[in-house]
Amino acid sequence: MKNIKIPFIILAIFIIAVVFLGFLPNNNDDNKQVKEKKINYEKVTVNDINAMSKTQLAKISNEDTYKMNEKAYSAYLDKLYPTDDMKNEKVSEANPSYYNDENLNQRVHKSMERSMQLLNNLRENDLESYEVDTKVYKNNNQKPDINITLNLKGNNDYDQELLQQFEERVASNFQVIDTEFHDCFKNLTIDFNENDDAIGEVTLDLEEKDENGSGYITKKVKYIN
Repeated sequence: MKNIKIPFIILAIFIIAVVFLGFLPNNNDDNKQVKEKKINYEKVTVNDINAMSKTQLAKISNEDTYKMNEKAYSAYLDKLYPTDDMKNEKVSEANPSYYNDENLNQRVHKSMERSMQLLNNLRENDLESYEVDTKVYKNNNQKPDINITLNLKGNNDYDQELLQQFEERVASNFQVIDTEFHDCFKNLTIDFNENDDAIGEVTLDLEEKDENGSGYITKKVKYIN
């Protein structure tokens, strides 16, 4: 009799398990719906950004960030790279209304890596290193400014024309439309150092364009003799 009861017990357990699983949410369907849900980033608002988790924000492609308006993009950066963490910001003592965002610095440095490697190969491995500093304004809708310092090894006799080649390559990281930081910064300053000595500098307004609006205004590097 006991042997007869065992199959019935097993069958009962199986039926209960099937019924229980039937009430569980279908994760595959949910994931499919999430994937199919498309967001129009041209119309995304600050409230939309704030409602997203950091995981969701991190999955937004570079192409989609370009479509955001300035306020939405600012909210995106603020939430993904919070600036209230003092270890990630260096507040200017002279002007505490802006700070140097270390998280943003690292992102820009990484974004430039491939471009600078190619330039280094073209210029006889003349680039020792490059540094990134951002000037992000607090409580202000103004776009951040960025400063790039190129530390050169001194493999060449530098003149304005040679430094201009470096300037054009660095600027392309912020002016070309398919780059990660296109239209994200206001001013770009490039400092050129040779063995810790300043040899040139240039500041570009990344929003300034030519009369036709088809290209950016380039400025000659100021060569320091």
